[in-house]
Amino acid sequence: MWQLLLSVALADQTPAYPRWPDQWHADFVEVNKLPGTFSAHNTTGTFHYDYTDKIYAIARANGRYDRYCGLNGSKAFENTPCT
Repeated sequence: MWQLLLSVALADQTPAYPRWPDQWHADFVEVNKLPGTFSAHNTTGTFHYDYTDKIYAIARANGRYDRYCGLNGSKAFENTPCT
């Protein structure tokens, strides 16, 4: 019985560190490989995260081969930024 009470009390506490900051951003390099081809396309971007406002955003330097902006989007055959 004491073990159950102790585990419930511990589960209700704030998580121990390390804890992510509420707001941050990170740069990345992305490689897109198209199925059935030997070609790969690279782009760079930034991931923005804001826990305070419960939002995030991803910005890519070139969305041409991106699954959201390029292949399925209106800019399928254009080199263009993607946000």
